[in-house]
Amino acid sequence: MKKSWIIITLLASSMAAQAQRCITVYDPERNEPVRDALVWVDHKEAEASTILGEAFIPERFDTLHISATGYVSLAIPASLTADSIPLMQDYNNIGEIVVHGVYRNKQLTESVKRWTKEARKEFELRNPIRGINFSMADTVDPRLRRIKKQTKKLEKIFKRMDAEGTDPIIQAYRKALGKNSQAGYSK
Repeated sequence: MKKSWIIITLLASSMAAQAQRCITVYDPERNEPVRDALVWVDHKEAEASTILGEAFIPERFDTLHISATGYVSLAIPASLTADSIPLMQDYNNIGEIVVHGVYRNKQLTESVKRWTKEARKEFELRNPIRGINFSMADTVDPRLRRIKKQTKKLEKIFKRMDAEGTDPIIQAYRKALGKNSQAGYSK
């Protein structure tokens, strides 16, 4: 009788030590449970919520932590823990991004050279030279003649500004920095 009393006492004490309560994690906007939400207590092992949003936690703890993908993580003190806990969606969270890279500078430069050669060949194949590019309509069109004249005039002005170093943009830059010399200016 004494042995059975000891066994019953040990079983009752072990059950009392592992007393658990069930909480439900749900999304209040959709009004449905959140499945696979990680629930852990006092930085111990995590448990994932079921398809019904249920998770079991011990009766006594300090802080309850809940996190789920796409939701704001929560840390709730034991005094404020209820049986159902709402999780708000985190609209600004894109999740975890992992970038793996290898420095391949030589391979990159070779690929760029190859692409430019291929692009030049492709352009030549798509736009073959078929003789002289001449159109009578272009010579008669007054608007096109005016545009060509303006283009030549602007080219002369820009060449003169480059030769003299009187480009207004570069002058404004030098004035802002307080540099009157042409030390950093290359033609």
